Amino acid sequence: MSDRPNSIHLTSYPFLKRGNYQFKISVVNKTGCLVVGNHVQKPKVFFVRYFADLDTALFYLDFLIEKDYRDTYE
Repeated sequence: MSDRPNSIHLTSYPFLKRGNYQFKISVVNKTGCLVVGNHVQKPKVFFVRYFADLDTALFYLDFLIEKDYRDTYE
């Protein structure tokens, strides 16, 4: 499988729950990050995002959690 130049290597991690969100994070070819998530209380809030690096993905997730917290409790 590794002899194929165009093969995609995907490593997925278990679901994470932070605040009102559930996330599934997968690393693609050791360079990109695929994030699938949904809001627990609002089932229509569902997203699939691809990021070029893990840091950008983590900043995005922190932003979502912080925004949801502020919208809920302030």
